[in-house]
Amino acid sequence: MLGAFFYTGVREARNAVRRKEIKQNLTQIGIALEKYHAKQIHEETLSQGITPKAPSPTSIVSTRSQPIAPTSFLDRINLATNRSNSRKNMKQIGLAMYNYHSTYRCFPPGGTETQKGLPYHSWQTSILPFVDQASIYYKINFNKPWSDPQNHKLFKNKGPFYLNPSIKEKVAPDGSALSHFVGNSLLLKKNHSSRFQEILDGKQHTIMAVGRGNHFKAWGDPTSLAEPSQIIGPDKISSFPDGNYALMCDGSVRLIAKDINPSILKALSTPNGGEKIGDY
Repeated sequence: MLGAFFYTGVREARNAVRRKEIKQNLTQIGIALEKYHAKQIHEETLSQGITPKAPSPTSIVSTRSQPIAPTSFLDRINLATNRSNSRKNMKQIGLAMYNYHSTYRCFPPGGTETQKGLPYHSWQTSILPFVDQASIYYKINFNKPWSDPQNHKLFKNKGPFYLNPSIKEKVAPDGSALSHFVGNSLLLKKNHSSRFQEILDGKQHTIMAVGRGNHFKAWGDPTSLAEPSQIIGPDKISSFPDGNYALMCDGSVRLIAKDINPSILKALSTPNGGEKIGDY
């Protein structure tokens, strides 16, 4: 009897290992295909005579106003809960980016586009297999833009890991699922895959992505990139009453105050600027 239980346990363990290996192999094949298609996109587009089109303006939602600090006990509890969940979501994105880099020795491009500027796919699409969304990832036709009718229905899937729970706007008028986070365009560049080795200022001092307070774009939109100074500042609408959370390249999440010194924000934004960073 004990021998039978032991044999069953060993068999289940082997099957679990095999399933994990199959999942990893599928992930590698899928992203390898994505990289191949990204290289071929501009040649195919030019040969077909496609005219680049700007992203649909209906995928951008800008109705949110500046949040104010809550006064009631219940509202303060809700704010604290939303802060915690937003940080967890950003940490999940950070872990996905780390695992992507561990697998491919680079970060995904900030966005892919043709030589004529036709946007194709975003960095948030590239990490789908690393946030347990491989089922969506493998249905995407990377030979076509994210906004193509064949693909667009897939980008209506809401990803909770791309959302700040305190923000009500989650879907654009065209049905695209929004992201409340934007990549740092000084690190995640279009048609370029950065590496940890390029972050000379220190991973703990370099922003990878930041929460934004308005002008939300779809998570599949490859133009969802910005310099942090375009998102954070006293004249900008912040994610929370006191500022925005930023995902750093070491995987930590830091609150960046609305009134942060612009020179410090610039230093935190550049991966190899050599600036000195004080307290913030």
